[in-house]
Amino acid sequence: MTYQIVVANTGNVDLTNVTVTDIRIENLTGPDESLNENRVLETGENWIYIGTYTVTLEDIINNVVNGFIENTATVECDHLDPRSDSVRVPIGGKGGEGGVIPEEKPDCTIDKTVIDVAGKGPAGTVTASGEIITYQIVVTNTGNFYLTGISVTDSLIQDLNGPEESLITDGVLEQGESWVYTGYYMVTEEDIISSGEEDGFIVNTATVECDLLGPRSDSAAVLIEEEQIPIKLEYCISKSVIGVDEAGDCIINEPGDIISYQIVVENEGNVDLTGVEVNDSLIQTLDGPVESLYDDSVLGIGENWTYTGCYMVTLEDIETNGHGDGCIENIATVVCDQLDAVSDSAEVPIGEVPIDEYPDYAIEKTVTDVGGKGPAETITQAGDIISYKIVVENEGYVDLTGIKVNDSLIQILDGPVESLNNDSVLGIGENWTYTGCYTVTLEDIETNGHGDGCIENIATVVCDQLDTVSDSAEVPIGEEPTQVITEYCISKLITGIDEAGDRKINEAGDIIEYQIVVKNEGNVDLTGVSVSDPMITLTGPIGDDVDSGMLNPGESWKFFGNYTVTQEDISSNGEGDGFIENTATVTCNELPEENSSIKQPILLGSEDEKDNADTQHHGNGGTGSARVVSKSVKDIEVSENKEENDTVNDTGTQIKTSTEIQSETDNEDVKQNKESIESDVEKKQEEKQEGNRSVPGFEIVYCVVGLLAAIFLYKRK
Repeated sequence: MTYQIVVANTGNVDLTNVTVTDIRIENLTGPDESLNENRVLETGENWIYIGTYTVTLEDIINNVVNGFIENTATVECDHLDPRSDSVRVPIGGKGGEGGVIPEEKPDCTIDKTVIDVAGKGPAGTVTASGEIITYQIVVTNTGNFYLTGISVTDSLIQDLNGPEESLITDGVLEQGESWVYTGYYMVTEEDIISSGEEDGFIVNTATVECDLLGPRSDSAAVLIEEEQIPIKLEYCISKSVIGVDEAGDCIINEPGDIISYQIVVENEGNVDLTGVEVNDSLIQTLDGPVESLYDDSVLGIGENWTYTGCYMVTLEDIETNGHGDGCIENIATVVCDQLDAVSDSAEVPIGEVPIDEYPDYAIEKTVTDVGGKGPAETITQAGDIISYKIVVENEGYVDLTGIKVNDSLIQILDGPVESLNNDSVLGIGENWTYTGCYTVTLEDIETNGHGDGCIENIATVVCDQLDTVSDSAEVPIGEEPTQVITEYCISKLITGIDEAGDRKINEAGDIIEYQIVVKNEGNVDLTGVSVSDPMITLTGPIGDDVDSGMLNPGESWKFFGNYTVTQEDISSNGEGDGFIENTATVTCNELPEENSSIKQPILLGSEDEKDNADTQHHGNGGTGSARVVSKSVKDIEVSENKEENDTVNDTGTQIKTSTEIQSETDNEDVKQNKESIESDVEKKQEEKQEGNRSVPGFEIVYCVVGLLAAIFLYKRK
């Protein structure tokens, strides 16, 4: 007689030192481990043993017990008490008491279990879409008749692996035999959003059918626990002395000595802070802030603002010895809309060298962006780019040399940007800023950040004077919805006016040089980007450096083109308004078209025309602006914003003497500019009219001059 013994782990703890014994069979074959050949009966795993017993003459003569041969198997392990199971085989005829053939009772069971959830084990929970749940299905013949036509289906898994037949691979589920199936299910976004159809679980049901029995089913459920990022409101202020009587003996010992301070406010939470104000107990007017990320009056996540100021020591400070404590104490306080006030102070002793000769520094690493979604977002897929900022600050009173910064994930860092002097020395109170990017790998996603659910990155600084100091930043791995921003702008400007001639537009053949800039101001790639200009043939783009043919977020493309003035332009005086107007239009697959226009005046020698020679510009939807610039500012970035001085050259065209061009203005700025131009023109015309009234017979002289000018122009043509 051949027996099969199946031992299954139905709990949630792995079992060790598992042994199986049989009262009639000394040498069992097995076990055949269904999951891993590691001698550990893992959660959801089953082991199969096979053994043969030869009936003896004594068994037949004695008829054993009540006409049956009974056999018992027992399993033991480290964690549980022994468990046993028996089976009886009848003696005589075809079995049964008195040789009666037993009734055929076909039956089977199906057992479905979860054996892993996203690498977190069978007891793990689902936290994000894309996670993999691994199932095992075991079908066992528990009747006394073989079963055929076995079919197993699963409500979530289309293609199951198996079966693995424990006895004979013949497509027949023998008495006591078990078939094992495995399968995988990938969690969907819909599962997360609907929270498992609102019951908080992903429920999966397996069903077995055969020729002799009706369907039998079993289910397994996995809990959904969506990870939440807690809101953290926090900032800090740091005040330090960066100079003491530097023009004198570096000691506070007389009225008029100057103490220089630096104040740094940093957002250490994950929420932007507004209404940030810094006050100082000794300094009425601080310089700053210098905003480290965006000049938008918002203290963004991970951003720091730097203020500076000076205090002049008074006679009272010296005579009272710092009001009795021997030092000058200064307190800086920061407050914002979201948090209570926080303060920090700095002290400078009077009458002695105030700075001890000891070195100290600190390193701080922060995340500035995750996949273009901001610093507080989570990793969702391989290929996401994490941007980091590393700030090293000299907090001691000794200059530091030989500064080296290394990063555990980024081989080459950008920087440093030295805040005081670009001399490769980290001066007292100075900070150096480094930046770098890390591209998330498939291994990061599959291992869930090597098991801890986040990507950790460590930056380390070392110098000649001090030991190594490190700081780390973590980005959680998970999937959360991100707001999609689709936006772009176009700006058109003139970069050259008749450069080969008199730099005036006054005759056919003069050339106007244009530059057009298109920028993606959203967080979505733009495709099918096309720029057209009805008057010129454009070259470009320049700046398509990331994905060819795709305008990536934050990317700017430049186009160039020249227009040759025609005789018709001169003869019609720009179709009557005295300007040559040119409009550029940008289109893409994702957004409606935007355009930007610019006007170049035609100068025919009239003083009135010269007075009205400011270049006019406009655009639709506030998408851009344009100004005529001198040759010295050609091909610069139009996104910078610096102080300008207007002058009028000999062409009558308004130009900017600075090396920057402001481009990001809205419709209201353009309107105000236009109104200002019109007001200046009207004012000049009124002044000329007043002057004309003061000269007797001016009308006659004016008519004669006009007639002579007309005759001159006619002969010239």
